[in-house]
Amino acid sequence: MKKIKDRYQAETAFCDLFVSAGRRLGVPAFGEPECEGSEQELSATTIAVIHECEFYDPHFIGGPCKFNFAKSHEDVERIFLRAEPTAAELSLALEKKHPEHAQKFRTRLDSLKSWLHDNVDKWAA
Repeated sequence: MKKIKDRYQAETAFCDLFVSAGRRLGVPAFGEPECEGSEQELSATTIAVIHECEFYDPHFIGGPCKFNFAKSHEDVERIFLRAEPTAAELSLALEKKHPEHAQKFRTRLDSLKSWLHDNVDKWAA
C-alpha cells in the first residue's frame, strides 16, 4: 500500500481495499454480468458496498468524503464500526478462498484506521 498523504487518499485507499477484496472473491464490477459458474457467498449488502466503493461513494460508512469529516478519535471509531460488518464478511470469505489475502486485508484496514487516529488531532477545529 502506498503512503497516505491526506484524508482523501485514505478514503480512496479504503475504497480500493474493499473493491480489491471483492474482485479477489469474484464479484463483478458494477453493471457487469456475473461470471457463469461462479458461486457468490457474499450478501447483497456486501456486494452493494463493493459497488459503492468502485465509485468512491461509500454510503455504508456515512457517505462520500466521510473521512474528511473525521475530527475526533470517536469519529474515526464510528467510521470503522460502520465498516466492520462488511469487513468481517469479506475477511471470512477471503479466509475460506484466499487465506493469504485475508490477513493482508485486515492489516491494511487496520493501517488506515491507525493513520486516521494518528492524524485526526491536526484536523480538529
